[in-house]
Amino acid sequence: MSIPEVNKTRAKLRRYEKLMLTVNELLEKYIGGQIFFTELDKAVKFDEDILEDLIDAVHEKWGTDNLVIVASGEIGLAFHNFGLPVDILVPGGLRHDPSKINLAPYRASIVGKDVVFVDDSYFSGKTLAVIHEEIQSLGGHMLGAYVAYDGSRDRDPTVFSLYRYYDYFDILGRRKGEE
Repeated sequence: MSIPEVNKTRAKLRRYEKLMLTVNELLEKYIGGQIFFTELDKAVKFDEDILEDLIDAVHEKWGTDNLVIVASGEIGLAFHNFGLPVDILVPGGLRHDPSKINLAPYRASIVGKDVVFVDDSYFSGKTLAVIHEEIQSLGGHMLGAYVAYDGSRDRDPTVFSLYRYYDYFDILGRRKGEE
């Protein structure tokens, strides 16, 4: 491995540790629940390193050829504001109101392409399901999602994350290995 590759790997580890520290600090403060997710979403959206890690992870997982990256709501704007490459921004709140999505104007950018959804967190999968359905209806191929934080109890094989809660904690919130 070359020196630039080693330095890049070290930087990624520092960023991962930063995300892990953020998650742990918030769990100490809020123990979980909606307020925890709200605070975690804020922390992710305002951290350029974490957002950059998400984009890097997408490209490492799926490459860059024929790939369309979709983001929603505030995190989509955060990617845009930091100058990070996202191809399509969709409205936030799709899990509450799926009718807000309309990607028909992007049909030419989607048809026959591989599509990945990036987001700050994943829990129930409702937002991803809405986006997946829309992408398929326009002739795109949904590869999956990459998120900063996966808090879903059941692992979805199409969702990848920088941090997955249930890799470290059990259903009762106890750190694994300390039960």
